[in-house]
Amino acid sequence: MSKMSDVPDVLVIGGGIVGLSIAYGAARHGAHVAVLDESELDTDPARDTSSLIWLQGKAAGPAAQARWRRESARQWSNFDRALCADAGTAPLLHQPGGFFFCFSDEDLHRRAELMQSLQDSLDGDYPFEMLDHHALKARLPDIGPEVVGASFTPMDGQVDPVRLLRALHECCERRGVTIHQDQHVGSIRQVQGMFQLRTATNVWRARKIVLAAGLDNRRLAAHVGLLMPVFRQRGGRVLISQPIAPFLPYPTNTVRQLQDGSICFGDAVEDAGLASASLDSMGEMVLQGLRTFPHLGRVHLKHSWQAPRVGAPDGSPVWQASQRCPGAFVVTGESSVTLAAAHAMRLAPWIVDWTQSDALESTLADAVLDAATPGLGAPDKQPLLMLDRSDQTAFPVLP
Repeated sequence: MSKMSDVPDVLVIGGGIVGLSIAYGAARHGAHVAVLDESELDTDPARDTSSLIWLQGKAAGPAAQARWRRESARQWSNFDRALCADAGTAPLLHQPGGFFFCFSDEDLHRRAELMQSLQDSLDGDYPFEMLDHHALKARLPDIGPEVVGASFTPMDGQVDPVRLLRALHECCERRGVTIHQDQHVGSIRQVQGMFQLRTATNVWRARKIVLAAGLDNRRLAAHVGLLMPVFRQRGGRVLISQPIAPFLPYPTNTVRQLQDGSICFGDAVEDAGLASASLDSMGEMVLQGLRTFPHLGRVHLKHSWQAPRVGAPDGSPVWQASQRCPGAFVVTGESSVTLAAAHAMRLAPWIVDWTQSDALESTLADAVLDAATPGLGAPDKQPLLMLDRSDQTAFPVLP
């Protein structure tokens, strides 16, 4: 890419769901976009199971994080329609709401307090219901007697990550995004406002870069003056059964029924390395599923599946913009499906041109993008991402 005409406005490093969501959103906003990816499409770990659009408990941090997840859930229907229109595919989104089951009165009470605190932190913009066993059984007749009750929100849903990833590839290509496979970025430097990225086979140039390379963001972020303390989590641990007759149209915290009728037990996240899930923990996942729906004791399990996830120390997604190298951005976190809509429909246009997007400029001082840093001053004028012009949720930049 030595010719200036070949230099993209935005170069995304990472061809997973996070990277391609941002690439697609930037291209929709009129940018010339390219993607560098280490792997081939068929080696992506998001395989063999549906992934959740899940807000229950996942937003139990700072209000800004909860609001950002809430915005993404709200944007998912628009995102799905855009993907379907560009790729010519059937809808990807199934968003009927979701249940979080409780097995004691104490758990149900704590759950109600958590959900209410989330609703209060978002000024009421967090719809939910608390259901006792009787009300829950009216909605889910197969529920077991050990389930005391549940919380329900209409915001939750699920998407097949394989279809999503392929749709993003197709949409990016139709929007003129060039995706270069087998490109491991070794170094990044900024020279006279232009980024230069060196791989084994080429030197790539770009006006702006977005690091969406998962665990490798920890290494790459240092090249642009950012600290990204991400680590590998043991996540996505599931057991898959043979298909059975449809009975569960909702995602839940214990089991899900996939499109082909098979049952998915689990999906826990642990702070761990690459070691495989233990049989004890897998057994606990199945027992929890059987306590929820006892009739699942008759199903036959086919296989287990596990993929690592990338997480920050506090479990929250992280968005950062470099001051040392203006135009460099880092996006990471394990909620790639939940946040895909916000990344494409809100974050990407802001990265392309924050002065012309729906984002709002502010004058808060620089801080990590977890909206939890106290005592922000205003020494310099810096761009901040806001969800809309009436919202006070700010995601500032890191010095």
